[in-house]
Amino acid sequence: MSSIFDIQQIRDIPQEIATGLLKSINDETSRRVGLHRDSFRAFWYSEEATPQQICDKMGSSAWLFFAIASANVQHIAAVAELSGKTLADFLKTEDYVPPKVVTINQDGTATIGE
Repeated sequence: MSSIFDIQQIRDIPQEIATGLLKSINDETSRRVGLHRDSFRAFWYSEEATPQQICDKMGSSAWLFFAIASANVQHIAAVAELSGKTLADFLKTEDYVPPKVVTINQDGTATIGE
């Protein structure tokens, strides 16, 4: 039997936009979590450089590195809470709690405790 309308050709633009927006938020959250986790592990668990050596190379920008990392974790935690989840649903504790004490010096450099 032949049909009068080709229903499959009718686009649902509002649904496409809604799906795209929600997918973008999911993708950005995944990207942010992955970037934080990878950066945290590269800094703290590198087999090629110690955290202090890395801080020394950052110089007076080290404070900003740690400030942004902290803000990123706070953002991930806020998104988790908004979505009815917890930070633990996105990051393991060892991926955001430094294993050593970090002291930010007045000149912006950082010292890693033993």
